[in-house]
Amino acid sequence: MKIAEVEISNFRTLYEAKIKFYNVTSFVGPNGVGKSTVLYALDWFFNGGRSGMLTPQDATYGHEQENIEVRVTFDDLNDNDRVVLGKYVNADVNTFTAWKIRTFADGNERLSANIKGYNLFTDLKVPNIAVSELKERYKNIQLKYPELQLKNATTKKNILDELNRWESDNPDKLTNVPEELTTNFNGFNSNDALASRFKFTLVRADLRANEEASDSRNSLLSEIIERAVDRKSADD
Repeated sequence: MKIAEVEISNFRTLYEAKIKFYNVTSFVGPNGVGKSTVLYALDWFFNGGRSGMLTPQDATYGHEQENIEVRVTFDDLNDNDRVVLGKYVNADVNTFTAWKIRTFADGNERLSANIKGYNLFTDLKVPNIAVSELKERYKNIQLKYPELQLKNATTKKNILDELNRWESDNPDKLTNVPEELTTNFNGFNSNDALASRFKFTLVRADLRANEEASDSRNSLLSEIIERAVDRKSADD
C-alpha cells in the first residue's frame, strides 16, 4: 500500500489542502508556503505520540477554535494489506482512507476510518459505550424499525453479534460509515500489524548529522535500517 492522497484541514500554514501523491513526490516553492507543513502533518498522523500532542497554536492563524484534521488515502492494497486492515476494506475496492482529528472542544486526538456498515447502527458501535446505553439504543431501534427484524439481545456481545449478522445478511443496504478507532495508528485494528505495512519517517532539515549518523538505538539511521531490512535476520 502507498499514499495516494492527503487532505489537510486547519494545520499550521495550511487551512485547506489536497495533495496527490505518486511514486516520487516533490514539493517545490518559496519559503513559507507550507511544503514542510505537509510532512509535519503526516508525521502527526502516523507518529503523533512521538511528536507530542497538538495544541490550538497548531491550528491555522485565526482558526484556533476549529478542529485540526489530516486525512490519508492509501491505494495499491495487496492481499497482506487486506488481511491487516480486516473489516476496513472490501474485496471490491483498492483504497483505504483514515483520518486523524484533534477536536477543539476537548483537545482529544482520535483516528477514524471508513468501513461498510448500516448507518442506523453507527451510534451503537461507538467505543466505550456503557452497556445500559447500548441496550437502550438497541431496543429503540428494534421498536422504531421492526422491519429490520433484529433479534432480542441483552448483552453487549450478543447485541454487536446481531448487528454484524444483520449487516452480513444485507450487504446491499450498507454504506461507508465512519468508525472511531480506539488506539493509535500503529495499534490499528487492535494489533501492531499495520506498522509492518506502512511506516513514515520524517527526516528534518535541521537535524544534527553527527548525532544521527551512528547506528545507535533510536537514531534516525537505525530507524531507517529497521524499515529497510529484517534487523534480526541481518544481525544473525
